[in-house]
Amino acid sequence: MQIVDRTQLSLAAAALNRGELVVVPTRRWYMVCCRADDASACEAIFAAKRRPLDKRLLLALKSREAAHRLFHIGRDAEALMMSLWPGDLALLLTWRSASLGKTYAATGAEVALVGSPDEVFGELTMHAEAPLAATSANLSGSEATFGIGPAISVPEVLAFVTESAMEVGYVIDGGICPQFVHMTIADCSDPLGDASIVREGAVHRRVVESVLQPARSG
Repeated sequence: MQIVDRTQLSLAAAALNRGELVVVPTRRWYMVCCRADDASACEAIFAAKRRPLDKRLLLALKSREAAHRLFHIGRDAEALMMSLWPGDLALLLTWRSASLGKTYAATGAEVALVGSPDEVFGELTMHAEAPLAATSANLSGSEATFGIGPAISVPEVLAFVTESAMEVGYVIDGGICPQFVHMTIADCSDPLGDASIVREGAVHRRVVESVLQPARSG
């Protein structure tokens, strides 16, 4: 495992492309990621985190265009992506085909949890050859490593890696993550229906509602 900074993202991306795991910072906390189309790498994340297999990983995309290629996008999803991507909003979206759901099964076989990250994580997605699957750097089903929650610093990442025995290629050092809060999740799985907020987090409910109101009245 090597610790690098954001100027060395190409090294981390090359590791991802080889099937390795990488830990990347966000404003919220550090995330463990891998190629979303690499079943073995995704399984390694589930195993090390002791995460239930039915608890989907986040599918991190480079752009709205990538989302359109993979998913059915309705009015509300389009408005939210236009206004709040890249950022800390994730959408529940329905695959365009069953084969896509099988290719990226760890992120949801029928409905996927989809985001377009910004900052360092967003830069990493731009370097990677495939969409990324990601989750917070902590053990599943607990407040997290040593009871302190998802890792917000490199020392906490290293403690998590040791505790979980996770094999990681690179840790990208982004300093201390200041927010310590979940992504907001909006359910847009019915492209003909209205979106609904299923979890409020870094993006406030009023922000989501303010984006959707003009989209629905236009």
